[in-house]
Amino acid sequence: MIRAGKMGLIAVLAAFAFIGTLCASPLSEGVVIGWNRHDGQTIVARGGSNPTVRAFGDEGRKLLWSISGPAEPSTLVLSEDGSRAVILDTLHDQAFVVSTQDGSTERLTTAPGPVAALFRGNHLFILCRDGRELQRISRSGAVDSLELAPDTTFLEAGSRHLYLYSRIEGTVSEVDPQSLAVVRSRSFAGAASDFEIDDHYGYLTLPSSGSVLVFSLEEMRERERLAIGAVPMDLSVASDAGMLDAGALAIADPSSKRVWMSERSQSGAAAFGRGFLRGFIGLGLFAPKSSEYPTGVDRVWAASWGLAAYDSSTGTLYLVARGRASRVASGIPPGAIALTREGAAFWNLKTDGIEFVKVRR
Repeated sequence: MIRAGKMGLIAVLAAFAFIGTLCASPLSEGVVIGWNRHDGQTIVARGGSNPTVRAFGDEGRKLLWSISGPAEPSTLVLSEDGSRAVILDTLHDQAFVVSTQDGSTERLTTAPGPVAALFRGNHLFILCRDGRELQRISRSGAVDSLELAPDTTFLEAGSRHLYLYSRIEGTVSEVDPQSLAVVRSRSFAGAASDFEIDDHYGYLTLPSSGSVLVFSLEEMRERERLAIGAVPMDLSVASDAGMLDAGALAIADPSSKRVWMSERSQSGAAAFGRGFLRGFIGLGLFAPKSSEYPTGVDRVWAASWGLAAYDSSTGTLYLVARGRASRVASGIPPGAIALTREGAAFWNLKTDGIEFVKVRR
């Protein structure tokens, strides 16, 4: 386990105050972008007095199409096949469903407070936090809804089910996307700052206790609590399991100015087998390396080439490859970053344009 030292109440309050400064920051300007891995297209939604959604090719050098967009774009999600995108406007209870081929758009009115979305098959699922609804919208426009627990803020897609997390009740609900019914629901811990899943486990970051709660998706039962850092805020599954290790988790901790790395959860038999194999070939224990930053990074994303870390207070983006972190730029709005196959794309407010940066392999 990894521990950055004893965490007190001051550290917790400081971290939440640190994240809260974003609400009053100019970095909260409504700009969100997405990168389409199928054709390299970059989609940018920008609000303001002249809200637009634009698609660019050739790493931002070629404008493909431009349409009118939401006044305050907050989230952009692409479908698995890259043919559609949805842009949420949380403040105005709207969702813009856009064809990435020609920019044709359908504007939807949602329940209050749409905060997360995902595509699954022919359906679009939108989590509306304030309205306490999970909405399922078909291509024909038919809408079905599921009533949710208060402050349900996170939505994740597993291989068979959808998973939602309520910060107030601390519950994780497993939902059948076909019947739109809750299959199972289990209370774990409230006030988590992030919720993620992989093929077998769910992860809840708990800043107040400096830990990550790990539970089994199959049994919906808590497996362990990892003591990681001082105030863990965000988590990403950094690598998949292999023959020699169980893969790694990356946890952003702004109080310690670090992204901590921890081995992913695994069964006792798997841990024994991997340990035996590593010992047999002389590799020793698996110990992923953590990285330190000059500022308090509170978000982290994993890619095949490494990690991207982000400091919301200054809008600073860092890229990490082969264990080395490099500062890319500052003043980037939180939704204006998208990971690409070779690095990251982001919207630069100073130049009012897209920039691409590639990591050194």
